[in-house]
Amino acid sequence: FPPFVAGSQPAPGKANVALNTKMFVSFSESLQNTSGNLGNVKLYKVTSAYTSSESKSEVTAIVRSMDSSNKIVILAPSADLVASANYRVEVTGGLVSSKGISLGNPTISGYATQVMYKSDFDTGSATDTTIPTVSGTIPADAATGVSPTAPIVVVFSEAINPATITDSSVTV
Repeated sequence: FPPFVAGSQPAPGKANVALNTKMFVSFSESLQNTSGNLGNVKLYKVTSAYTSSESKSEVTAIVRSMDSSNKIVILAPSADLVASANYRVEVTGGLVSSKGISLGNPTISGYATQVMYKSDFDTGSATDTTIPTVSGTIPADAATGVSPTAPIVVVFSEAINPATITDSSVTV
């Protein structure tokens, strides 16, 4: 099976996104971690979205990277986004999994540039300067009788850069 987009941050339709935000696109399986492959995930500034006069310009001052699982592409603009603007993350069919399988159908002409996923969001007017906090855990702190095989869930107050979640940054 080909890889597919499992989700993205900011979430589709999200409003009032911080100007200094990073975008994350998560996939169903690991991807080839090459600059050419990561180039299939793009950020655009969009005007008149979803109208006949829609236009978009690619944000080219951007750093693309992946988390350690190679399942999450991280888009980090080199400068703050424009306030009160519409942006779109697009993923094209040329994206390839670590197994060598394309997101798009290679039997269709032009599949590599065909948009297979898009997600729009609107920026607010401020940058995010609030440090994320832990807003909850499962199991709860000091819980007893918890199975040693039960998963541990940590809920944060905002989206966290997955590349920063490591064995040394989280202690159980």
